[in-house]
Amino acid sequence: MNERQMQNALESLLANLIDAQRRGRDEIDMPDGMGEIAEVEDFVQAGVLTRDKGLIIRLADGSEFDITINQSR
Repeated sequence: MNERQMQNALESLLANLIDAQRRGRDEIDMPDGMGEIAEVEDFVQAGVLTRDKGLIIRLADGSEFDITINQSR
C-alpha cells in the first residue's frame, strides 16, 4: 500500500461513516465530543498546495482538521 492508496482507503471509510450518520445508524459509537463529520476532501480536492497526500475533515460545528499521510516504511 502506498500513500495514495492509504488516502483513498481512509477517505472511503470516512465517507461510509458520514453516510451512516446521515441515515441515523445508532450502532456507530463516535468518541465523546467528536460531533458529526460533515465533509471529507483530499488535499487536491480542497486546493491545498502541497505534494503530500492527506485529507481535510470538516465537522458539522465548523471545526476543520488536516491529516497528512506520510509512508514511513
